[in-house]
Amino acid sequence: MTEDITSEQPNATNHARTCSDILKALYKLLFCPVPTNPKDAASRATGITTEMHNLESRGITDGIIRYGLVDVLVLQVLAPVLSAQGNQLMAEDKLAQWRECLQFGELTSETNAHQFVSRLGENLQTFKIWASTTNFQDLINLNPPDITTWKSLSLQSPEDDSVVASYVWLCDRYLSPDLTKWTTQSLHKEYRYIHSGDTDSFSENALEPINIDNNELNSEIAKRAVYQQKTRTLDIQINKLIDAAKQNLRKQDYRGAAALFNFYLSERPESTDALNSQGFCLIPDSPEDAAEIIQKARVRGFHTPCLSVYNLCCCHYLLQDFESALRIADQYRLHMYGTRADYNVDQSALIWQIDGQQCKLQETHNIRTELAAFCIKICEQVEDTNRLREWTVFQEKLKQSESHE
Repeated sequence: MTEDITSEQPNATNHARTCSDILKALYKLLFCPVPTNPKDAASRATGITTEMHNLESRGITDGIIRYGLVDVLVLQVLAPVLSAQGNQLMAEDKLAQWRECLQFGELTSETNAHQFVSRLGENLQTFKIWASTTNFQDLINLNPPDITTWKSLSLQSPEDDSVVASYVWLCDRYLSPDLTKWTTQSLHKEYRYIHSGDTDSFSENALEPINIDNNELNSEIAKRAVYQQKTRTLDIQINKLIDAAKQNLRKQDYRGAAALFNFYLSERPESTDALNSQGFCLIPDSPEDAAEIIQKARVRGFHTPCLSVYNLCCCHYLLQDFESALRIADQYRLHMYGTRADYNVDQSALIWQIDGQQCKLQETHNIRTELAAFCIKICEQVEDTNRLREWTVFQEKLKQSESHE
């Protein structure tokens, strides 16, 4: 716990840290659930306050949390509110108050996500007004307002979009190297900064150089001009949703994690990323349901076919249908491996490592290698010597390929 919430304290070398370093540390601290233990909660708050002071010395105010990182705060509230085991992620009295504010009441497995989202539209706007006006300690500790105050907030006007967009730009440029994840306004602000020195009212100290390809920036701006993006009620990036879901998964609250993606899918039904992630969350709890969802994402064109195959193998393994697990993996090895359809295999991904019926969350940077090792394990277990030989040869092939890169 201490490792998760410790922040660098001011010292002689602290000035050498970049804005990106500080903002990444702040992001990590905000994504750490508020501990129910008062001492740990105070340690987390101190860490956040320290990093905020470090940013203020560079001319960046607490608007970076109130506006730029407000979606992180939203997820820190939604994750426990949506979960049947929410009291593992938030103190019970605080959780009850947030559920009252957000009009959730008691959750059941039959709850319709679309009904939640229609209710959430107004409540998320109220949450953002609360985040922009409440005192700093209540903000970072997620101390909910009383219901009378909450209702009065809905009568107030939200902060001007231009103010919000400025802080979102800082978060995009320092936290996300992938321009496709930036908002369109952030792209435009970066373009103006590069070509005309427009700092968007920030000091020069707040805008440190970042590694950005000008051609990629121009290309992404052009794409946005052609393919207009729809405005959503729940405008949260999928990677932040995954970070929030990890908290539920580590508490073995698999359905609570899946509920976050169900929420996301109610507004973005086209997202194969969210659909695959929803199925992934359910693998330890309900492998049959998980397999159905993962297969649906696969058919719709999920961007990492090898990961789909690995996840499906996990489902069938837990169902003790070893033949189906190997058959799906064989189809990948024989007909997809090395083709144009086999892409994104080297990106990092969360997977389940399975030992018997126990699932352990793990990050990998080579999905093919994990798939080969898993299939060899299954072949040995079922004493399928022919497939064992084929998968062992495939594993050696992967090792040789890696050594030549």
